[in-house]
Amino acid sequence: MGFCIECHCMSMVHDFRQIIRSAQLTQLLNYKIMPNENNYQVKHMPTLADLSLHQRARICNLRVNAELGQRLAALGLRPDREITVIRRGWFAGPLQVRVGTTEFMLRHDAARLIDVEILHG
Repeated sequence: MGFCIECHCMSMVHDFRQIIRSAQLTQLLNYKIMPNENNYQVKHMPTLADLSLHQRARICNLRVNAELGQRLAALGLRPDREITVIRRGWFAGPLQVRVGTTEFMLRHDAARLIDVEILHG
């Protein structure tokens, strides 16, 4: 009996893709699976804390606890909404953000749990 390293490697790649495609795992790790021709590319998702001043983005996912998620939803911060960072506090302080016509302050640690897609143009 011979051992085929190529078959073993392909099997491992297939298993890895199955694991990575899991939405729960990709949200936990803050990664997004991007189709790339016949392959898949794993891409780090930017967060609200990564945005530059006055850079527009679309909210993709909120990885916050239920209580904070309800408060943010009441302010209009939910998936598929456009968001802009207006000001930043010193030393990873709070961020002033605008969602629609609403402006509010958000802690930096909460901003790191909000995945965004940067809008160009």
